[in-house]
Amino acid sequence: MDENHELVGEAPRFHGMASRNGFYQAFIGPDEELIFYREHQIEEDPSRELAAVYLPSEFEHLMKGLMWQAANGLGRTPADELTKTLQYALSGKYEEDLVRITSRIRT
Repeated sequence: MDENHELVGEAPRFHGMASRNGFYQAFIGPDEELIFYREHQIEEDPSRELAAVYLPSEFEHLMKGLMWQAANGLGRTPADELTKTLQYALSGKYEEDLVRITSRIRT
């Protein structure tokens, strides 16, 4: 990924998140920013567009906003599920599972 957030070659990313007519991919950029791209899966428009960039200094605000919205019933994910997801991601188990799953896919 270059300084303009353009993907160059293969970039480290998280698993995609489905949306209507495509999906989102999340990446960690060169300055540790969280970057979301929307990848269109429509045959007429197989493009990719930059959807959002969050700097490390914005992460606390981003998480508080997501939790507040979930706690107030906005979106489809309940606040307790977001909490469990964060606990899993930060527990070290996620990294272990990722290595285990990746090794199974590549063999």
